[in-house]
Amino acid sequence: MTSSVVYYQTGQDVATVVPDPAQTVFYRDLLLVHRFRDAFGHVADNADVLVMAQGEVFYSTNGVPGPEEVRNFYVGNGDGRNGCWSPEPRNAAPEYVGVHFVDPVRVTGFQFSSGLVNGTYCPFGYGPCAYPTDFLLQASNDGSEWTTLFAAADFAGMRVATRSPFYDEESSWWQDGVFLSDRLDIPNDHFYRSYRLVVTGFKPDKKGFYNITELIFYGVAA
Repeated sequence: MTSSVVYYQTGQDVATVVPDPAQTVFYRDLLLVHRFRDAFGHVADNADVLVMAQGEVFYSTNGVPGPEEVRNFYVGNGDGRNGCWSPEPRNAAPEYVGVHFVDPVRVTGFQFSSGLVNGTYCPFGYGPCAYPTDFLLQASNDGSEWTTLFAAADFAGMRVATRSPFYDEESSWWQDGVFLSDRLDIPNDHFYRSYRLVVTGFKPDKKGFYNITELIFYGVAA
């Protein structure tokens, strides 16, 4: 989704307005138009940006090599076995994968990605697939007591990705095999050291498996 803001000047005053073709007076002293790339359903905040803090990946079980890459700031480097997390067995649920941060983080939104070599590895020959449909996002400061921040059932907010939420990740080589969720906002006022995604249901690939290639967090670090 895109939106625009018009900056206009009257005398010494500069103001902004949502463009309205019927209000031509606003454009008489037009300075510039700034077009944003907005995440669906989200209004940005100063303390609501991509969390780039490193973290240690943890999980309930693991059936693939390299699960630590779930927190390497790349959504497109997983192929369903490498560069991602998948449980053992790889169709098991409930299972979880999460991140321990060194310093507490207040997460106000999140996304997750799944990946395959390309979309033909999905049951109908195209994606998205191999992603969680029923899940919880939980947070903790001691790794024992967990607070549920978000719950989803029959989640279908997944799309074939053509660009990454990480600004420096190259996406030109993707072959319709990178699947990215919508941004999911969380009304969270607390800082936590650990966050985990608990998967209880999923949409499988051709082999009946699912995976997570990246956990993407928005918010502010302590």
